[in-house]
Amino acid sequence: MREFAGVPRRSPACWPASLQHLRDPGKDWAEVIDPLGRLLPTGLCDNRPFEQFLARLFSTGGRTNDFRKLRRKLFIVATELNTGSGVRFGEPGFDHVPISRAIQASSALPGLYPPVDIDGHTYADGALLRTMNASLLLDEGAELVICVNPLVAFDASSAPRQPPSKTQPTA
Repeated sequence: MREFAGVPRRSPACWPASLQHLRDPGKDWAEVIDPLGRLLPTGLCDNRPFEQFLARLFSTGGRTNDFRKLRRKLFIVATELNTGSGVRFGEPGFDHVPISRAIQASSALPGLYPPVDIDGHTYADGALLRTMNASLLLDEGAELVICVNPLVAFDASSAPRQPPSKTQPTA
């Protein structure tokens, strides 16, 4: 809702492109539509409350929200939107970012949650580049990695059907 509330403030940016199109109707439509895209919110939901919840959770009861204070290595992958490269929060150079903030960035699914700004960079869902980052574990010396791809479709059409129970009405 906060992003929708900002639409009136951002809408004047659309007028110059619209007027320019009226002056030159042969102009490429992409140039006219581009400023209109700035009026749309970058996500339908806000995951900041989730990040704040995680920050509180990780900062109590002997837990930590700091990668550098963990006994074991933890890596959270996100995509840096300006370069299109993957970033591994938890690695040196990215280990100062709070774990809760890295999770927020990694779970910023485009269209659903807005991208997350960290240190002047914009991050979104780590699965934009690849759904499985097994190479990260192998680079860290893992000898055995078992992966489950949650995006594989499940076909239950050949599964045996059970008759409905007597307590449930049938359609």
